[in-house]
Amino acid sequence: MRLYDNSRTVANEDAILVDFQQRSSTVYQNHPNHTLTYGTHPRQTIDVFECAREQAPILVFIHGGYWQWCCKEDFGFIVPSLLATGLDVLLLEYPLTPDVSFEQLVQSVGQGLDFLAQQPQWQNRQVYLCGHSAGGHLSAQWQHHAWVNHIIAISGLYDLQPLVHTHLNEALKLSKQDIVQYSPSRHTASTKPLHIAYGLEELDELQWQSSHYAEQLMQQGFHPIVHPMTHTNHYTILDNIFNTTDATLARLLEITQA
Repeated sequence: MRLYDNSRTVANEDAILVDFQQRSSTVYQNHPNHTLTYGTHPRQTIDVFECAREQAPILVFIHGGYWQWCCKEDFGFIVPSLLATGLDVLLLEYPLTPDVSFEQLVQSVGQGLDFLAQQPQWQNRQVYLCGHSAGGHLSAQWQHHAWVNHIIAISGLYDLQPLVHTHLNEALKLSKQDIVQYSPSRHTASTKPLHIAYGLEELDELQWQSSHYAEQLMQQGFHPIVHPMTHTNHYTILDNIFNTTDATLARLLEITQA
């Protein structure tokens, strides 16, 4: 079953991803950056882009790809508007399935956050943990991390059970324990500000993941800030949030433009 196949919502998925990569390559060439290593796996790295603002807030971005595709370098195109808003941007990479287990993948993100929290230059800052798609799941999963102050989950997946009988599970190999332990919708939310954004032209299944998660949180007495975005699909949502001239980015970040 290909219920979670995002290519169904656009006519040119391959071209969209190539465009992401080309624009991101330009950003890497034009903006100073460096890479940190937080573990022994080759993918346990973090690319750092710093703005000119002293003690700037930090946005840690976790890319998507259904936990089995893509890399952080494909999403560098989100960086310029964040720098202009006055944030330091950290693109956090993680090992993918099936090279590692789903549990190892999730724990790797926590390891990366632990590493960042220990760096003197990033202590006593406001930290925004943000992710798209699988990264939205990982952001929600790690919302309790002590270093994190705000969470922005974009087009995420919060209940893993529906994925078990899809093509995605060939690589994920989700166990019953994975589903219970790593479905954010099955756990109590933190009291930190949590933004849940999704496009109204995304797959019905993905819209349900976001709206259902928000409903569950509200039933528990939490108050996520929900952003259903019109004329927006799983891919355009990134530009609609990060590369627009309106107040979308500042509203989601709840900060003042630098």
